[in-house]
Amino acid sequence: MSQNITIREITDAASFEALREQWNSLIASSPTQDAFLTWEWFHAWMKSYGKTAKIRIFTAWENDTLLGAAPFMTIQQKKIGLRFKVLRTLSAPECDASGFLLKDGNKAALQALLDYIVTKSGGWQAIEFNRYAMHNLETREILENLKGRGFDIHEIPHKHFYVPYTTIGSWDNYFKEINSNFRRKLKKTEQGMATLGNFEVKRFKGRDVTWDTIEAIIEVNRHSTFPNICNSEEDQTLHRELIVSMADKSWMDVYILFIDGKPSAYLYGFLYNNCMGYWRVGFDRRTDPNVAIGVYLLSQVIKSGFDEGQKELDFLRGDEEYKNRWTSSSRDYINFKAVPAGRFLTRLAFTWAPRINTTLKGWFKRDHE
Repeated sequence: MSQNITIREITDAASFEALREQWNSLIASSPTQDAFLTWEWFHAWMKSYGKTAKIRIFTAWENDTLLGAAPFMTIQQKKIGLRFKVLRTLSAPECDASGFLLKDGNKAALQALLDYIVTKSGGWQAIEFNRYAMHNLETREILENLKGRGFDIHEIPHKHFYVPYTTIGSWDNYFKEINSNFRRKLKKTEQGMATLGNFEVKRFKGRDVTWDTIEAIIEVNRHSTFPNICNSEEDQTLHRELIVSMADKSWMDVYILFIDGKPSAYLYGFLYNNCMGYWRVGFDRRTDPNVAIGVYLLSQVIKSGFDEGQKELDFLRGDEEYKNRWTSSSRDYINFKAVPAGRFLTRLAFTWAPRINTTLKGWFKRDHE
């Protein structure tokens, strides 16, 4: 049965705020679901990082029913000495996942959104899709659709590692499966914790997450690898807004390791659909390096996941080597840039130059192995 689908473009935060009920209904029925696609996340991001962004959320409707949404924004990017207007995934780079929302996987809504973006939206020279999961059917359909329209695509694949709690079953089973050298490190770390002083892991969830919780994280970051996290005005505003917008949902999930009453390590993210996605992590580098407090804290988070019957722990963005010690399970994700045919300079900046750079890095790496 054909559908009479119309596209409406949302360009301001106030209009998005009014969409809360319909957005929540849409994501509940969409095959792609993630904390970074919720109304609550986007609302908090718009009030912080998004204050100066040109919001462009494309929505597909059948009468008063919201069938689909493609969250984007327009930004200025400077490449090869020139400025380009780019249609980029909304809330990137702060988000760790994204995609289109489609009611019951509605393909007609997906097609209508793509048709509108490509032929009618205007005001951009290239499109950046960030953190799209390859296991989501719409990701592959978007790629095929754009290639069929003559777009030049530059793909940057990456992985999300995860611990599949339901498949493994228990912490004991998990502990037996991991590498023997890493098992010894976990045991050594747990035994060494007592040498640091009195320690405990405290968990803050939902309404228990307050600004005091974030200040404890800021204190750890002052002496961590990434001291700037939570220091900017935008990042602090984002956390203040997330505390408010997600309080009733109990999605924010924060673990802090205290040693002699002082915060020394933290790990936090979003417990969404019973899956924990850990977004940020840090530890005080002034502690004894022979005791890996970050490793200890993560082990406690994983134990909690098994104890609570969670589905999985997702390490989110990044394929850092340390994640391989914790799990061999991963999913393919992709960032890709799309440029319409006939735009020589834009293609040079967004697709050709990155490919050449990747090739040169590959040659350099082989020459030095």
